[in-house]
Amino acid sequence: MPPKVTFSQESVINAGFEIARERGFAELSARLIADRLKSSTGPVYTSFASMEELKVTIIGKAVELLNNYALRPYTKSVFLNMGTGIALFAMENPVLFRSMFMDSAVASNMFEDLTRTVASHLDKDNLASCLTHDERQDVLHKLAIFVYGYASLICVGVIHKVDKNNIIKTMLEVGRDIIDSALGRSKSEGCGNSVRS
Repeated sequence: MPPKVTFSQESVINAGFEIARERGFAELSARLIADRLKSSTGPVYTSFASMEELKVTIIGKAVELLNNYALRPYTKSVFLNMGTGIALFAMENPVLFRSMFMDSAVASNMFEDLTRTVASHLDKDNLASCLTHDERQDVLHKLAIFVYGYASLICVGVIHKVDKNNIIKTMLEVGRDIIDSALGRSKSEGCGNSVRS
């Protein structure tokens, strides 16, 4: 009799995550994960008390991946890196982006959580440090609205023939307009700099 194959909790999470990337969170099921693992549903329920618990873990893994995209140094600006990363995430993970930001069952707090994560890194942005807290929040809010719309249009294919360089160029242009406008209105001293790539 062949030895019994055991599956780690990590292998269950990874199988579920790949299904979420291909089909979205709504399609996650113990049966699909078991099929991916070529096993019974036993490993799923051995590793997790319920599918809901596993789904929360998989969503957390998706958020971690998104944060990784949003916090990479594509440019010298944390503001612009956020937008570039989210747009690239939408381009490279369209099903996951749609499931995270366009499915009301999951999206309700997702964008706010991401914005808070990015806001916590703004002290590393030279231009942001020149703005007051309220001015930074205003710029972040305006960029977030643009980025969400831009990434959504990429995700659904309305904006096509886009690559990393196009996304960075667009973010620099739009970001320059938004940030330069904030710098021009800023009440802080020494806020005369402009956005540079």
